[in-house]
Amino acid sequence: MNCPICARFLPDGSRRCKECGADFQDPDVLAIMSAPRPPPSAVVSSDVRRVGAGGLSIDRFLGMTSAGIADGTSLQRVGLIGAACLLLGFLVPIDLDYRGSEMPLAILDKGPRAALLVPLILALAGGVVALLKRGAVPPVAVAGLLAAGGLVELTLGLAPFGEAAGSPSSLPILTWGGVAIAGIGVSIRILRPADPFAKWFVLGGAILYVGGGLLSHDDVATLVPLEYRGMAHDASGLDGSILGLGWDAVGDSFTLVHGAHALVVAALLAVATALAFRPPRGVWDTAGNILRALGVAIVLWLPLGFLGGMVNVSGWPAGGFRLDGDRVISMDVLTQALLVGRAKLLLLSAGATLWLTAGATALYAHWREARPSG
Repeated sequence: MNCPICARFLPDGSRRCKECGADFQDPDVLAIMSAPRPPPSAVVSSDVRRVGAGGLSIDRFLGMTSAGIADGTSLQRVGLIGAACLLLGFLVPIDLDYRGSEMPLAILDKGPRAALLVPLILALAGGVVALLKRGAVPPVAVAGLLAAGGLVELTLGLAPFGEAAGSPSSLPILTWGGVAIAGIGVSIRILRPADPFAKWFVLGGAILYVGGGLLSHDDVATLVPLEYRGMAHDASGLDGSILGLGWDAVGDSFTLVHGAHALVVAALLAVATALAFRPPRGVWDTAGNILRALGVAIVLWLPLGFLGGMVNVSGWPAGGFRLDGDRVISMDVLTQALLVGRAKLLLLSAGATLWLTAGATALYAHWREARPSG
C-alpha cells in the first residue's frame, strides 16, 4: 500500500505512516484513501496528487518536494537555479581597492584567486549535472555535489570580498553556520513532518547562532558590515559581540538595517524552534505551514542581509569616509563599490545557501531511508 498523504510505500496493514505521521484510522485519512485516484498513465506531480486526492497541504519548499529530493528531480531544479546565481555572481565585477570595478578574470593576479574562480567552477559543474538526463547521476551523488559546493562557496568565496563589499572579511562561523543548520532543519521538518530529528537541527542551529552572536571579541569589526565602524568610541576599534552591536545599531539610522538583520533572525529562530517541536496532527500540519513562510526567511537570511546592505548604501550623504589608516575616500566612490560588491555577494550567497540546504536535506533523507525501520 501507499500512504495517501506522502505516497510512500508501506507494508500492507500499516496503521500509521512513519514518514508523514498519517493515522490510517483517522476519518479524514480514510476518506482520502477511498477517494478516486488518477489513472496510472497520468503524469501528476506530487502537489496535484495531494490536492486532487483531498490532501490538506502542499508538499513544497523552495522548489523541493519530498518525492523530488528522493528521485533527484527537485535537486536538478534547485541545482540549476543555484548554478545560475553563482554564474551571475561570478560575472559581477568587483572593486578591490576602491579605484574602480574590474571583471574577475582581469584581477586574478592581484585578487583572491580561489574566491574569484570557485563560483565559475561550481556553476559549470552544477549546471552540467542539472541538465543531464534524469537518473544519469544518482540522486544521492547530486545531493552530495550540491551540499559540498554550497559549503565551499560559503566558507571560501564570500569573506575574501569583505573589504571590497563592506561586509564581514572574517568568516562568522558560528552565526552563519547556526542559521544554515537551522535552515536545513526547517527544510527537513516541512518535507518530512514526522522526522524525529528535524527539530533538533533547528534547535541546535538556533543555539549556535545566539551563542556565537553573544560571544565577545576584542575587535569584532571584521565580523560585521562596514557601517558598524562608525560606532567605535576610539581608535582601538570595535569590541563586543555581534548581537550586542546589533542591539545598539537599531538606534542609529546608519546601521539600523544591519542591526535589524542580526536581531530579527534570532526571533525567527526562536519561533521556528517552537513550531518544529509541534508534531503534525494526522493530516493537519499547521506548524509546518507556518514554518514554510518563516523557513524562506531563515534559509535566505544571508543573501537578504546583502540585499539590505545595498538598500542601506543608497542615499548616503556626500563627504568622505575614513578607512583603516589615513586614507579617506569620497562617499560616491565608496557607495558605488559597496553596491557592486554587495550585489555580487547577494548572488553568490543565494546560490550557495540554496545548494547547501537542498543538498544537505536530500542527503539526510537518503540516510534516513537507508536505515532499517524499526
